[in-house]
Amino acid sequence: MTVEAFVAESARHTNDDATLVLFQSAPDTDRLQLADRMANYARFDSDTKDRLLGQFDRTLLAGHYADILAAYHTEDDDRRASQLARLLLTSGELEHQTAVGMLTEAVLRRQSETCQELKRALAFWR
Repeated sequence: MTVEAFVAESARHTNDDATLVLFQSAPDTDRLQLADRMANYARFDSDTKDRLLGQFDRTLLAGHYADILAAYHTEDDDRRASQLARLLLTSGELEHQTAVGMLTEAVLRRQSETCQELKRALAFWR
């Protein structure tokens, strides 16, 4: 039996607060691997970047804002830049001025899909 399974089983049969805290704070290896991959985003090839972006959902956004923003700054592909912009917009942490800067970058890179995504968001921001 793994430690995580043991703690989960213990949590089901006890009212011990310490056990419940251990159960709730067990490391999420998928989340840790995703964080590591996002930190190295710029080094990956196109296929790896596509697979990596496909792993994100709302639950995985927490704690990855800075990594996603850094990935956006390095991304040249319009489609992936648009995906990263959407992730940042749905994170709830993106500030207006940062979004304006992202739009400026997208214009300079001639990324029309990303520009449209950011323009729509900025139009509703007011």
